[in-house]
Parts: sequence; C-alpha cells; structure tokens
Amino acid sequence: MAIGLGFLFWLIYDLARSRLIEFSTAGIILGVGLLLVALANFFFRYYGYKSKARIIGVLLIAFMIIISIFGIGLSDDLTAAIQRLSWHERVYTEKMNLYTYEQAPIRDLSKVNGELSVGVLNTVNQKMNEYTLEQLNQRGLKTKVHEYGSIQQMMRALKGQTLQVVLLEPYQIELAKEYPDLVTIDRELTKVESFEKETSLMDKPAEKDIENERYTVLITSSTAPLNQPNYRTYQCLVVSVDPVSQKILLISLPRNIYIPVTCSDEFACAPGQYEKLSLLSYHSQEVLRQSVESYLGIKLDYTIRVDLDTLSNALDRLGKTKVNNPNYYVTGNTVFNEGEIELNSVTADLYIRDFNDFSEVDQQFENNHLNLLKALLPFNWISSLAEMNPILDIIKESIQTDFSYNDLCEIINTFILYPNKWDILEMTPIRTNGFENSPQLTGFTYVNYANEDSINRIRQVLQLFNNGEEFSVDQSDIQAALDAQAQAEAEAQAQAEAAAQAEAEAYSLQ
Repeated sequence: MAIGLGFLFWLIYDLARSRLIEFSTAGIILGVGLLLVALANFFFRYYGYKSKARIIGVLLIAFMIIISIFGIGLSDDLTAAIQRLSWHERVYTEKMNLYTYEQAPIRDLSKVNGELSVGVLNTVNQKMNEYTLEQLNQRGLKTKVHEYGSIQQMMRALKGQTLQVVLLEPYQIELAKEYPDLVTIDRELTKVESFEKETSLMDKPAEKDIENERYTVLITSSTAPLNQPNYRTYQCLVVSVDPVSQKILLISLPRNIYIPVTCSDEFACAPGQYEKLSLLSYHSQEVLRQSVESYLGIKLDYTIRVDLDTLSNALDRLGKTKVNNPNYYVTGNTVFNEGEIELNSVTADLYIRDFNDFSEVDQQFENNHLNLLKALLPFNWISSLAEMNPILDIIKESIQTDFSYNDLCEIINTFILYPNKWDILEMTPIRTNGFENSPQLTGFTYVNYANEDSINRIRQVLQLFNNGEEFSVDQSDIQAALDAQAQAEAEAQAQAEAAAQAEAEAYSLQ
C-alpha cells in the first residue's frame, strides 16, 4: 500500500509541476486514490485470510499504480510537447533576390567579366540593398549600381541590356504579380541567387500574469509552412484578453489595407513607406508585428502564427470540425450553406483558398479564414488530458508562438481543460477604396485604406479595454456618415450630368 501511495503522490506532484491541473482536480485524483487504498486496506485487514480478498486488494493497489504510471507518462509527454511549442529565441530572416532577364540569363556569377551592372530601387529598402551589394563585393565581384524610382523603369533598363541583374525583395515580386497590366515581372525574370540577412531578437516577450492581467496577442494565418520566414499573411487578428472580466476584444484587420511600415534598427526595411498588410510578412513576422503595433498604438504582448494549410489538412486526424458560416457561399462545384457546416481536410482547403484582392469576394475569403480560426483556435473540441498529446503534435506542426511554457499551461487550463464563458466583442475597420499612384510600380493601383474615423475609433476602444474602462464597439454612426456622404456625392454627380445633358441638348437646338 505504501508503494501505491507513493505513486499516487508522485502523480499529483508531476501534474502540479506541469501546471496542467487545478487544486480541485488534484483533490479528485487524491480522493479517488485514497479510496482505492482504503478499499485495499479493508480487504487485507478484514478478509486477509481469504485468498480472493488478498487478490482483490493486490489488484486494487496494482490498478492504482498502473493508473499513476500512465498519468506520470502522460504528464511528462505533455510537458515536453508544450516546451517544444513555447517560446525560444526567434531568428528572423529577410531576403533579397538577384534576378536576370530570362532572354539573356546569367548562369554563373563567378564567370562575369568586368563590372556587374546592378539595378536597385532607390525608393525602398536601402539597408537590404547595401547588405546584398556588400555580399557581392566580398566575393570579388565589382558592381556598378544603377538606381531607379520604380520596378517598371528598372525592367525597361534590364530588357535594354543597360543592366545585367536587378535586386528585388520577395515583397516587390508579389506586389508586381498583383498588377500584371503594369509589370509582367514574374514571366520575364530568372532568379540567379538569394541573399538572406538573419536578425536574432534577444529580448523575450513580455512576462505577464495572464491569469489576472490583460494581455494582447497578434494572430496571423497563412498557408505557408512555419519554416518559411517570408510569407503572405491571409488573416491578421489583434486579440485583447481580460481574464478578470472574461472579455475578449477581437480586432480583424483587413489583409489588403495599406499601413505604414515600422521596424527597429535591426531590420532592413523602409520605415514610413505604406505597404499592404498581407505583404509585410515578406520582410519578416517581426516587421509585421512592429508595424501593427505602431499603427494601432498599443503593445502586442505575444504573437501566434498559424499555418492554416497544415492545420486544416489535419482535420481528418481531429475529426470533422464544425464552423459557423454566416453566409451562403459557392466555390467551384462546392456549396457551403448558411449556418453550421462541417469541414474535413478537403472541404476546409476549398473554404480558405478562394480569394481575389480586387473584388468583393475577397471579403468572403477573409471571413472564411476568420470563421475557421474561430472554430479551431479555442480547441474546445478537446475534452480530456488524454486527447492533448496527439493534438499538441498537430498544434506544433501548424502553430508558432512566443508564449512561455507557464503561459501556455495557463492558456490550456483557461481555454481547454477548464473553459470559461467568454464575452467576445468584434470590430473591423471600415475600408476606403481608391486608385493611387504606386511609386514602386509607376502606375495607378487599387488601394485600400482603413477609414480614419473608423481606425481612430478602434484605437480608442483598444485603449479603453486595456485600461478596464467602458466602451462600445458600435461603428454605425461612422458608417451612416459615410453612406450619407456617398449619397450626397452621387446626387451631386447626377445633377452635374443632368445639367451637362441639358446644356448639350440646348446647344443642339441652336
């Protein structure tokens, strides 16, 4: 019996050390264990002279030892899995690619005779340009640098053989692909080589008592593998959590709005330049985080990056996932009805992949990503510790975070093992659309900005939430003012057109 009690107390100690159980659960485990010991003692003491009684007592103790060993093993496995998922020093990679014209490609830089004529953009990332040119010079290559104000100008020089190679970031390639009428860059370039600059941030994320303190998380999703440092962001959520009042403020930032770039000196980016939110992560996830932090005027305590492709492909291992789909939606031959729908890995892939930056369908795409994230990230489909270990393996494959081990344990307790009922309040900036000249492309491009009144309202709400003050997420007054302005402009245009037509008719009668 002493051995059985030893295993029981070791199990409770191991679970407590892993921070995965509360005192109430520990009490239940202890109570059940002591009950088994008491029953075994009862059989030994009062019926010990009977062989069947001794066998029952031994089996009870053996059962308790086996359960304790299983629990200790499960606890150790969970501890190891959470430690692998939790924060470790992040190395952020920024990339610059060297391209040549596909009609006359340079196959080997070492065979270039004389100077290598290199085209660079003088409107953007000077630090990364300088770093790449320095790498070329260290190889003994003499470079003659030509600066251009746009990709279009640089491409003309490359085709005219004024240049041999050009330097472009992945961001600029993706930007040019979105405007094929202006630049057919992806069909005219051959990549010669890639240059990477690694930046390691030594500072750990904020250490907060997330059981009692408010904290804010940046959640981004993409379909790129977690080991791919430069990627396109498909969903950007700012989530503020108040564990005391059990409120969550969820800000969904549209991925195609333009915001100013902000980055610390360690990173090679172009501060102050406006770039599309979805493409900021082509610099690095940290540049995206710093830019959103500055844009909203808040401190982002933690980040979560989700590879939604890997996570949705794992749905068959998790079982079908129920998603609340507020709008009837069709993609290809697949219909997603309004209301609660069930997704497996195949249908989830269809659900999150249909997008178009330049149509209203893109809003549907963003909503689909958000709906799937809402269904998966609470992990409320996990019902016990026994299910946690395989689930954590899936999470490790598809989620990267800078939460500490203790923070992750607290989140698992709060949102999975002992879930509370949370009041979730949502806001999304109202967008302003238009066409503006792009200095990088030299041409008018379709641009989305957040309406200034709307984004200021969101900034104010975030501050009030984090200060524990009362607030409202309603933006109907802003939308009503915009609708009234649009109606007034439409009426003015109609009157101007009517006046012009009347003038034309009067002139024709003369």
